[in-house]
Amino acid sequence: MAIIGLIIGLAVFIPEKILHRTKAVSMHRRMKLFTLYTELVIILFCTLPMTLAPSWNGTVKGHRDQYERMAESLLEGKLYIDYDDIDPRLAEMENPYDPDARKEAGVRTHWDHAYFEGRYYMYFGIVPVLLLFLPFRVITGHALNTMHATQIFTAFAIAGIFALLKLLAKRFFPKMTLGTYLVLAMSVSVTSFWFAADYAALYSTAITSAVCMLVWSFFFFFKAVYGEPQEDRQIRFAALGSLFGALAFGCRPSTALANLLVIPLLITYLKQKKAAGQLTRRLAGKLVLAALPYVVVAAGLMIYNAARFHDPFEFGQAYQLTSADQHEYGNMLSRLDLTKILSGIESNFFALGKHKADFPWTDYGGAFWNFPLLLFGPALLLPKNLRAARKKNASGTMTVLLALPLIITVITILWAPFLTERYRMDIYYLMGIAAFCAVGFLGEGIEQEKDLRILRTVVTVLALAAMMKALLFWLVPRDSNYTQKVAGALQQAAKTLFFHNIPQ
Repeated sequence: MAIIGLIIGLAVFIPEKILHRTKAVSMHRRMKLFTLYTELVIILFCTLPMTLAPSWNGTVKGHRDQYERMAESLLEGKLYIDYDDIDPRLAEMENPYDPDARKEAGVRTHWDHAYFEGRYYMYFGIVPVLLLFLPFRVITGHALNTMHATQIFTAFAIAGIFALLKLLAKRFFPKMTLGTYLVLAMSVSVTSFWFAADYAALYSTAITSAVCMLVWSFFFFFKAVYGEPQEDRQIRFAALGSLFGALAFGCRPSTALANLLVIPLLITYLKQKKAAGQLTRRLAGKLVLAALPYVVVAAGLMIYNAARFHDPFEFGQAYQLTSADQHEYGNMLSRLDLTKILSGIESNFFALGKHKADFPWTDYGGAFWNFPLLLFGPALLLPKNLRAARKKNASGTMTVLLALPLIITVITILWAPFLTERYRMDIYYLMGIAAFCAVGFLGEGIEQEKDLRILRTVVTVLALAAMMKALLFWLVPRDSNYTQKVAGALQQAAKTLFFHNIPQ
């Protein structure tokens, strides 16, 4: 699948080929089929590797299966996971959330669960259970493997990325070629989900489900504000955007902070309606109805939290049994530390990865080190691009889009004990969308075909490099992934890619 993906990329790379003579917004039937084929290849490229690692694909029974167990609990009318091996010493501890105290006392626990009043709970969001695990269990009588849920969410998220970027090209970037659109859609998808392909269960399920909801929320909101002239259809699309955006909070709340993008979109919509003399009480009522999914989902999550932890705003974060005592964190304001925040920002965006002598030769660092293509994103702030965005009533939206990864990073620094690569899944897709928009505005402002070819070439080289780098990251032996747990997997991968063994 890697070879097929690269062949498509190389085809896009050749400027004289038809992919760069066709505009992304006006492709004919054969190009639409080719786009669909490319999308399918990328979906397979990101989801099929999830089946390989025995530690994450369900081969190890009882490992990272909280979503599956939660579905069973709901069918039994329980909001907790009913384990029959709860160590009674856990309830006797003064602070069961202190990992050092647990280790010293030799207390057995179920890792990465919330523990409250003698029971284990799932602190991962309930929405994936309600959308996939519970219906699958009811319909088939069998448990849905968590890895398969990650595959499903990833596949729909990638389809959403292709749809969203196509919508953005249609509305803002009429000069963008099909080749540029495709290579960017491919790279944004691969860089967003390579980590999930390596570690498919539980953590990635939470993040991919939230990203999936948000990508489709963005698509429907952008459709309502920029792509649909008829008011009732605008409201229907906005309601769908609200629904998907709200569901993201029930997948992973920190990822769901990307809902902040709704604010500039709403402001833009109201300005458009005011300019057209259509800002009426009737429209206000429609907008309230469109926002109703946020209210309904929020109420449901608050009731769910209160029933478990006696606190409507507690998702279980404070009661985790993990590597850090988060019960003592207090509120976020009490944890404000400018030095820690700045250090975390530097680490998340700018930290240098390592070059290694052995295959696969590299390791990940900060987001910009990992995928230099994302450096296009800050170009949205160039005065020329801001003016172009302002002409299209999108400057506020683009500014907030660019700010979201920083906002989510700061909240994660305050909320989590440390930053890891999997947390960058919260922001890669946002940075990729921002990079796509920056490339689009840069291209719209270039008049000479020669200069456009240079831009397309640079973008394509960086996009192909990003996809190749994601593949190399996937191959790094770590955390019980495929190349670490399966003997000879790394050498076999090298032989497949380069047709001969790579000395180690």
